[in-house]
Amino acid sequence: MFWVGKKHFVSLDDYEDRSMEVNPKDLISTELREFLSTIPKDKISRYYIEAIEYFKIGEYKKAVQIFTEILTLDINNTGALFYRGQCFIKLERFKNSIDDFTELLNLIPEFTEGYFYRANARSSLQTYSQIKDAITDYSHVIDKEPSNGISLFLRGYCYLLLKKESLAFNDWKKSKEFGIAKENEANWKRDFLE
Repeated sequence: MFWVGKKHFVSLDDYEDRSMEVNPKDLISTELREFLSTIPKDKISRYYIEAIEYFKIGEYKKAVQIFTEILTLDINNTGALFYRGQCFIKLERFKNSIDDFTELLNLIPEFTEGYFYRANARSSLQTYSQIKDAITDYSHVIDKEPSNGISLFLRGYCYLLLKKESLAFNDWKKSKEFGIAKENEANWKRDFLE
C-alpha cells in the first residue's frame, strides 16, 4: 500500500517488486548502508542488536524502550534515532517520529531516507501545515532521487489533500512511469474523484 492517511503510511520496506529475484542487499541504498556502518561497536551495540530484533518482529514498544535507553547513553546515536522514528510511525506516534527524524536530519542533513520517513509521519497527521511540510520533504527526496516513484506518488497524494489536483495528477502520472501508481490506480482514482 502506497497511499497515506491516518492509518495508511508507507515504508520503503513495504515496496518490493515480486516479479524479479532481488538480492536483499540491493534493497538497501548505499547511503543507508554507509549510515548503518556508523553504529558504534561497543557495549551499546548489544542494546542496538536487541532493539533491531524487536523491530523486525513488530515489537515496536519494546524496541522504542531500548532505542531510548541507547539515546540516554549516546544522544547522537543516529541508528537509534532512525529506527526509533520508524517505530513511532508504526505505533502512530507521529509527532515523536517527526522529532526523531528532525534530530537525525540535524545530525546527517544529506540522509535522504530520513526526509522520506519524516514526510510519512507529517502527512499522517493530516493538518494543513504538516502536509505542506511533507510535500517539502518528499520534494527533497525527489530532488536527490528523481526516479523515486514512491515519493512522487505520496507527494501527489499530499497535493490532493491540499486540493491541488493538477500537481497531484502530474506526480501520479510520473510515478506511474516507475510502476508505482499502476497497482494503486483504483485507490488513486477513487480519492482523486471524491
